[in-house]
Amino acid sequence: MKFSKDDSNLKFVPLSFPLKNKIFICGAGGKSSLARSIQEKHGNVHIELDACKFLPNWKERTVEEFRDFTVEKIKDSQGRWVIEGNYTEKLGNLILKDSKLIIWLDLSWEVVFWRIFLRSIRRCFTKQTVCGGNHETWRQFFSRDSICWYYISRRFRILKGHREFLQLVPLEIPILRISNARQLRSFYKIHELNLIRENQLSN
Repeated sequence: MKFSKDDSNLKFVPLSFPLKNKIFICGAGGKSSLARSIQEKHGNVHIELDACKFLPNWKERTVEEFRDFTVEKIKDSQGRWVIEGNYTEKLGNLILKDSKLIIWLDLSWEVVFWRIFLRSIRRCFTKQTVCGGNHETWRQFFSRDSICWYYISRRFRILKGHREFLQLVPLEIPILRISNARQLRSFYKIHELNLIRENQLSN
């Protein structure tokens, strides 16, 4: 299994590339909605890495617990999964090495931040259950524990991390890169996916 030090040798594919089992969605800007849409159409088991990582009250599993919990979820899916999240610094190539398709949401930082900002406000209003039984609160929103502050304070580290993951991708695995909102809309249309937003889900 060969890897690349940059993206010049990677196998990038067009938006029309067929969806398969063992899909890994990474990056930022709509991972969960896309995973839910693929699950609805193709029956892949949706595995959310944030839900694997967090316990109630935003307590985090240890790296070992996180890896073990994720592995069990993958086993339970019987090879039909769509996993969304990042965490390559904790999981390494645990997911990448078995993926049949990687969908990389490489939207601009500004677009992603605006989506996160609006999502957090909506979650505070609706008290939507997220990330392993947790809720975002107004108190959290206005504190340094907010996801918005996290995204601001770690901006350059996040952007760097999105590129570093490419070094862990085996050269033979196809990567479908989506770089802007227009491409994302086109992807939904090409694959006849229904956009399932978080606020359409029941707690």
